[in-house]
Amino acid sequence: PLLSRHAARGDRAAVGADLTLALRLVVFMALPAGIGIMLVAEPLVRVLLERGQFTADDAARTARMIACYASGVWAYCAIPVLVRGFYALGNRTAPAKLGLVAVAINLALNLTLIWPLAELGLAVSTSIAASIQVVLLATALSSDAGRLGWRDLLTTLGKSAVATALMSAAGLAVQYADVAGASTS
Repeated sequence: PLLSRHAARGDRAAVGADLTLALRLVVFMALPAGIGIMLVAEPLVRVLLERGQFTADDAARTARMIACYASGVWAYCAIPVLVRGFYALGNRTAPAKLGLVAVAINLALNLTLIWPLAELGLAVSTSIAASIQVVLLATALSSDAGRLGWRDLLTTLGKSAVATALMSAAGLAVQYADVAGASTS
């Protein structure tokens, strides 16, 4: 509603500023979330699923696929934000057309990557297609809505990357300590 009010007043700068803030929040939350999912994918799958006919190999394959999907969490979260920006501006065709481009890219990557990567190919292609869709949407919206704050977005990305790296190091240290402790027991 806030974006629509800005757009109705013709205040494109406010639309761009609010979209920038929303995208900064996406980066702040989704980057560590995606990396966190990647870090816990294998231990979580082993705890939840590895029993009966679901073997250790099945758990490892499932965890790798979850990790590949998780690499696109930031993009999956950014797409709805960007689409709402277009809708607020009354432009419903651009996100639909760019969505079709993303579907075509996803299909082409699926058909290309399924052979060398098996089920991982589907996860990788979905993450890549979503990332490309974000770039296309953000580029088109930046020219349509007024400027997005790219410098602010990059600053937030840098800070989030540093915090995510620290989180990852701590998570890996805990996992390593757990594995090392289990092997000495």
